[in-house]
Amino acid sequence: MHVNIKTTHVELDPHMGTYLDEKLVVLEKYVDKEDESVKLDFEIEHLKKHKKGDVYKAEINVLVGGKMVRAEAKGTTLQEVIDKVQDESARNLRKLKKKRFSMLKRRGAKMKEMLRFRRR
Repeated sequence: MHVNIKTTHVELDPHMGTYLDEKLVVLEKYVDKEDESVKLDFEIEHLKKHKKGDVYKAEINVLVGGKMVRAEAKGTTLQEVIDKVQDESARNLRKLKKKRFSMLKRRGAKMKEMLRFRRR
């Protein structure tokens, strides 16, 4: 799995870098870690001219098996934004994994039914 982290107008200190790594490790259980075709792009940005003070924006794009999973979040702190975007992307990856697995089960059931029918 290829991981790209991009920051705009934000400096990630070592503490925040390890926090981000911990959050991204959670997403690895929904994709194959050894698969080199899986690509995860993480972008975090400090929005400059904003009336409400400090506003951060984060987005994650995950390319899995030709499908793009995208999540985006805004918030007032870096940790809040990272948590929100990680939760949303985990939810979307879970849905994709469940959908792929259920399709596999349906195909298996269909094959089993075809084999039964052929025996009679």
